[in-house]
Amino acid sequence: MSFTIWMAVLGAVLLTLALTSSYLRWKPVTTSAVCLALGVGIGPTGLGVLKLDVDDASVWMEHLTEVAVLFSLFVCGLKLRAPFRQKNWRVALGLAGPVMMLSIAGVCLLLHFAFQLPWGVSALVWLDPGADRPCARVSGAG
Repeated sequence: MSFTIWMAVLGAVLLTLALTSSYLRWKPVTTSAVCLALGVGIGPTGLGVLKLDVDDASVWMEHLTEVAVLFSLFVCGLKLRAPFRQKNWRVALGLAGPVMMLSIAGVCLLLHFAFQLPWGVSALVWLDPGADRPCARVSGAG
């Protein structure tokens, strides 16, 4: 698909979200669910308007998701209206500290016991900063 079609699809999705935001505010549906429904609707399982060649799009899709995560974190940070000494920060710091460490240890245990990876390799997978990339490899082959 050409860049123009991609931008038209993106514009239609953003316009749909903008027009339905006040309506969805009172419904038990999030904007993420609307985006998912739109993606399924215009994707290969729906109307087939959106056809993505994964091999060609993997490089720019990786960068696009990195930007989306940074944008999402920035917007969430803007929504924080509490001074740093307030009790509300305990939840955020608890999630950023001990809960993150427990999830990393859980992934390491899962890799070791479920996939029979050695302890060193399973520890390296969560230590590797590139492990979240779709092209990351566990084995050194290739």
